[in-house]
Amino acid sequence: MHMSAFVIDDDKSITRFFGDIIRKMDKDVDVHIFNNSTEARDALDEGRPNVVILDLNMPGINGCEILSKNVTEGTVTLVFTGIDLTPEKESELIYSGATWVIHKPAPVRQVQAYIWRAFKQAESLQLLMRATKLTGSVRQRMKRALINLKNTTSSDGTRILSKESEHAHVAT
Repeated sequence: MHMSAFVIDDDKSITRFFGDIIRKMDKDVDVHIFNNSTEARDALDEGRPNVVILDLNMPGINGCEILSKNVTEGTVTLVFTGIDLTPEKESELIYSGATWVIHKPAPVRQVQAYIWRAFKQAESLQLLMRATKLTGSVRQRMKRALINLKNTTSSDGTRILSKESEHAHVAT
């Protein structure tokens, strides 16, 4: 399944590190690196990646603002931060759209595990969204078919549907 990721951090070595991890894990992921928070915000306004890896402390627009205004539902967001956050602030980030908050520095294996899990969750969300869209499409087609049926009767002469009601009913 084709995926995309935005890695947003003002530190180029960090974005390179995360980008390398993602590329080694899966070759079918478009990785977009942003070292400028304004460019990242604009890119998020234009498209929705499956996964966002975001730093909080950046010049210009901080990660909290990007998270609350530009990251949409259906996007798995990992916040990696070197800031010592209170439990209340971490909860606030989760309510704003962060999936996980991870503190820097973190062991490489832990970072890899979080990123792997983020893509698995994003894949599940993508499948769920497709299924929901398909279900809605089937529902719409069935409704149209019901509307188009006119005074259908069963073999015993019982009227089953009428265009006016759009609901099944039995005529006596």
